[in-house]
Amino acid sequence: MEILLVKTKDYEEIVTGFSDFERTVETNLTNWQVTFNIVQTKHNEFVFNLLQSDDASLIVNGQEFVIQQINPVVNGNSQTLSVTATHVYFEIQKKIRPKDVLDADYDEESKPEHTLAEYLDYLFKGNKYGYTYEIKGTFKIKKKITEFGNSDSVTLINTLIDTFECFIKADNKKVIFMDEANFKQLTQKQFRWLYNTDDINLSLDKTNIRTMCWVYPYKDQHDNYFFEPYIYTSPNVSRFGESFSEPVDLSTDTDATTKKYTDQQALKALQDVPETTFTLNYYGKDTPQIGEVWMAIIEPMALDVDVPIVGIKDSPFDDSKPIELTLSNAKKDMLSVQQQISKKANLAYQKSSKTNTIINNIQNAVSITWNSRLILEKVGEVND
Repeated sequence: MEILLVKTKDYEEIVTGFSDFERTVETNLTNWQVTFNIVQTKHNEFVFNLLQSDDASLIVNGQEFVIQQINPVVNGNSQTLSVTATHVYFEIQKKIRPKDVLDADYDEESKPEHTLAEYLDYLFKGNKYGYTYEIKGTFKIKKKITEFGNSDSVTLINTLIDTFECFIKADNKKVIFMDEANFKQLTQKQFRWLYNTDDINLSLDKTNIRTMCWVYPYKDQHDNYFFEPYIYTSPNVSRFGESFSEPVDLSTDTDATTKKYTDQQALKALQDVPETTFTLNYYGKDTPQIGEVWMAIIEPMALDVDVPIVGIKDSPFDDSKPIELTLSNAKKDMLSVQQQISKKANLAYQKSSKTNTIINNIQNAVSITWNSRLILEKVGEVND
């Protein structure tokens, strides 16, 4: 059974008398927080006051959350407190900030490339707040980041996520960097319509679809492109038509010397399929985790597809509430969902078309029979 603890530098107490507890976490720690309300009683008065301490934090399932917002409300003789706390990972934004840019003595053109581990060593070295990092997976490639440093740590970590295409999780003050193979964990678990889920929301938005963009390859020390800039066209142009996105400028990327590489970067930059949101409520006994891949079997939508979990909102102290899940909206994850929807639409159209053909044939047959009967009656008519 989970318990909620509040702690300060001097005390650690169990929190009682709280309600509406919610925990939210999203992929790559774009969000990880808890919220709840608590009413002051004679049994929890000390804890109620402790929650309002300057250095108060919460412990939930072994993870620390630092209280950021409190909203006390007095209504007659009743006092209520609304509490919002964010995971201790986010404190790194305030605690660690490199003084200088890495390789500041080099000019922009001659700055060396570094591995993910080398950037992390520079970022985490010498911090006195207990923050560490771990790398799971292979990141041997070196990349050049021209302005790495002199910024807050969360911004720099997000730069590394984008540059090395990695994922992060946190275990309190340890930040874990993972490749896709380590982040996505294929399971044998299922979301099954009317078995453990009954509230599903799937939406596709074509507003921001773009299928073409100008691509600018690497520029050498003489300010010459490695090859001529060109227009990249997505394979989906035949489906969604021609539309330009912002240019993809790779002129400072030393890897942008082959068309294969620049095509890959252009394809990543384009939103060439509909933006997809896929959410559902889960009522099962398992505890879904960020990065797990479950099978979604949703008969009314004709879906039977693997989907990674990228967002979770749950109420760990209230078993009566479902877990609200957000499933991956990455292009390659949701493309199969879109294809199945398109397939269902095509089948429905074909079925409708076939049905219309059958109806037309029946109508024609009836018409022919009716006309034949009229002709036979006319031919066999006897005049008085």
